[in-house]
Amino acid sequence: MLNKRDKLKRILALVMVVFLALSVCTAAIYHLAVSLSANSVMGMTQAEILEKLQELEKEQNGTDNTVDDTAEEETEDIREDEETEEYEEEEEENDVDEDSADENEDEESFTPSYSEYSGSDDKLIRVALMYGTNVTVGFETVADYGFSINLVNRLGDLTHEFLWELPETKVSCVVDANLSKSAMTYSKTSDPAAAVIGGWHAEIGQDLTYEEAVELTEELEEILSELDIYAIPSYIDGGYRIRAGHFSSAADAEDIVLELCDYLPDYEITVAAPTNTAVSVVDPLTDRILFEYDDGDRTALGLAPLDTPEGERAYLMTPAKKLYDGVFMFRRYISGSIDGVSLTDIIPLGEYIKGVLPYEISSSWPLEAQKAFAICVRSFTLASVRHESAYQADLCNTTHCQVYNGRTRITDVVEQAVDETEGLVMTYGNRIVTAYYSAATGGVTVGVDDAWGGAPQPYLVAVETPWEIFTNHSHGAWQVEVSPAELCTYLRTTKGYTSLKGEIVDISIDKLAKNSTYVYQITFTDSYGTKVTVKTTDGVRTALSKYVNSSNFVVGKGSVEAEITEFVTVSAKNATVSTEGGNLSLTDSEKLRVLTADGYYDTSLDNKTVISANGKVKLDETSSVTKTQTVYASNKNNFIFVGKGWGHGVGLSQIGVRDLAKLGYEATTILEKYFTDIDIRDWHEVLD
Repeated sequence: MLNKRDKLKRILALVMVVFLALSVCTAAIYHLAVSLSANSVMGMTQAEILEKLQELEKEQNGTDNTVDDTAEEETEDIREDEETEEYEEEEEENDVDEDSADENEDEESFTPSYSEYSGSDDKLIRVALMYGTNVTVGFETVADYGFSINLVNRLGDLTHEFLWELPETKVSCVVDANLSKSAMTYSKTSDPAAAVIGGWHAEIGQDLTYEEAVELTEELEEILSELDIYAIPSYIDGGYRIRAGHFSSAADAEDIVLELCDYLPDYEITVAAPTNTAVSVVDPLTDRILFEYDDGDRTALGLAPLDTPEGERAYLMTPAKKLYDGVFMFRRYISGSIDGVSLTDIIPLGEYIKGVLPYEISSSWPLEAQKAFAICVRSFTLASVRHESAYQADLCNTTHCQVYNGRTRITDVVEQAVDETEGLVMTYGNRIVTAYYSAATGGVTVGVDDAWGGAPQPYLVAVETPWEIFTNHSHGAWQVEVSPAELCTYLRTTKGYTSLKGEIVDISIDKLAKNSTYVYQITFTDSYGTKVTVKTTDGVRTALSKYVNSSNFVVGKGSVEAEITEFVTVSAKNATVSTEGGNLSLTDSEKLRVLTADGYYDTSLDNKTVISANGKVKLDETSSVTKTQTVYASNKNNFIFVGKGWGHGVGLSQIGVRDLAKLGYEATTILEKYFTDIDIRDWHEVLD
């Protein structure tokens, strides 16, 4: 049931819409304005209401308005490998009793700054940015026009409820504790004298409404200034409260409580102590606490950027100068000796995909490559929940999941690729496929069961990829040698194969993966005759990760027979013919004149072949030649690894996608070459 205050607010909101319609719109728009419900304008600014009216007018006139965002290119690229973690998805009960439903009827949930994200890719995704051992006591964030503080329904549908607005453009989210500071970095301290921010406060009032909290904050300003402290708006255990001052001990907080009781006899005033679930928003330039949040494990604090004065979308910026879309969710994270604030970006699926593409592949690659990869990323994202139990996130931002570094590298081509494939995923049967990919596969992929064990997947089987020019990748073809003693030390001390005692005297490739050249089983033998066998292709790659880029290799002691692939491209631009007057470029003129038995005729270079050392090849196309040759180590006692590819080798090859796009293949055809018997569908058809 609506209380009188909310009814009055809705009536006033509707009156304001009608007034604005009469003031700035035609009679037709007036009728559109009246059609807006009071619910739809609750909490909207005047500028936002005007914008809504303009949108309605455009819909009435059949016009369309599109937004084209282009981000500035950034050179930094994070690529970290992390150990795979077990996870399980938590299920949240949705049933509420009648009393709780009545209590929550007046609450309005909304998703700030997401009004422009409408369509098949508006599903919200949780991407962990700072988590586990990477969390810090405080994390600084910049928004050019200030912040909106929100309650994030982190265990439900990820919607947000507005709590407070901050005009500050730079804030730090920190743990609730006594904090010292050095070079703009906060740390927990046990020395009260070193604290620049105290963890204890006086607390005034409980379960206030937003309006009551705003009013009380203003009323307290003069009183608190006389005591040389200030008001701290707070959201604690599901309601607003006002905290006053910050102190490094409970005793100091108790003293101020006694003084405040004399000033404010009508309020309940208590001491608020630090907790293990609270976080604070502070001004890092002044160390002033701007807002405190503690709702236990139920919800989390969210920071969203306020829009520009013109109503355009603004972004969040990190200390690394990376721009992010969405809402930053901050949550206290304590594990063992680690105590800090975790950071998760809550972002619409489509915007997330745009933030992945330019960090996983080059934004200069052809559009069809971008589109194919966009479908692949969308499929992997919706099929994966990798950090639920540990970090309450769907995915992390590293190569363990997918590299995501925000908006900085997004280009027009990236925007186009994601928009033109909106909602599309790969499916097998009636399920979205787990669309694995790696940098380069080296001419063949490997089945998912051979890579990690477990049951085979019909769409993730080994396929040959002759179109993949893997040597163009900086890590696509490689040779490494290692001494027997070093290899034993590495396997024993770094990889945990402690049974190995002496130097390695033999390495045996026991088995290859099905229909692939990837090594499925390998055995190491030391000088004492101890044998260690490693199985699965990714197990082999992990065991030898210091020396190999993939498990697509051969190995020998002193030398090894290896298949070496060379790629040859005869460019028409560089092709010449010998004449009496010297060498003449074939592209000096638009037409090529050829002498035949029937005389001269004019032709072009399109689809023409030439004779080269590798046989007949088409101009401007790449052909490959694979030869078996002996590769020698610099020291005959060393082991030498000769291999191809970079990564686990399952599913799609990133560089292969580029090569197929350059050959003129469309996105869907590219994906069908890597994933067997898949369909391309809108994900709503599967998940809904």
